[in-house]
Amino acid sequence: MKPGETRVLRFNTIPGSNFKDREGQAHGAKRCDFGSYEPAKAVCEHLMEFGSVESAGYNAKSEITCLSPTTRFAAGTKLNAIAFSLTFGGDAHASLVDVAFTEDKELGGMVLSISAAGS
Repeated sequence: MKPGETRVLRFNTIPGSNFKDREGQAHGAKRCDFGSYEPAKAVCEHLMEFGSVESAGYNAKSEITCLSPTTRFAAGTKLNAIAFSLTFGGDAHASLVDVAFTEDKELGGMVLSISAAGS
């Protein structure tokens, strides 16, 4: 990632229904937008295959502990929302990474947003 460049991945989930911008009934839905940034495509593919719709906070916990392996959550911890920020990578190519898990009022359900800004 180049200095000053920012990339964002958004993983949306909604249990028990469909997103507001989709027609038709659903028992739950998920979608992932990697903003045409090819390195993030694999993360979206993983989330689409293995990401939880019913326990969406688990996805946020997994991403945070992947980026920061010494970060731990107590057993049974249920996330309703979280914002987490860290510097990731070597000194010469470090990125500021923000992980946010919040309600998505526009689409419905929850959104896990991972943004990286090159420094």
